[in-house]
Amino acid sequence: MGIERTNPKSTPEEMEELPADKTGNLTEPPFNYASVLEMLQYLHGHARPGISFSVSKCCRYIQRNNNMHITALARIRRYLLKTSEKGIKLKPTSKLTVDFYVNTDFGGL
Repeated sequence: MGIERTNPKSTPEEMEELPADKTGNLTEPPFNYASVLEMLQYLHGHARPGISFSVSKCCRYIQRNNNMHITALARIRRYLLKTSEKGIKLKPTSKLTVDFYVNTDFGGL
């Protein structure tokens, strides 16, 4: 993606919605947008479930993306740079226990 030398981020996305910017200019990103999304989908399905919501928001605009969507995708990559030591790690033992913590309140319930 060409952002290896940028500053890493501690969250995969901003706290705002990622809308369809119908007035924005369509620009050709310096990378293949669909290919990067495919790689991120594989990654969130196998090792990094914490980025799944951010990736799914970017997937909505795979056909019509602009600078806002390219920036959101680059932020996910910068988050992965900062948290490269995180992820799902399974060690084979005779007893398997999984501790999983989520940051969700299910709509305030």
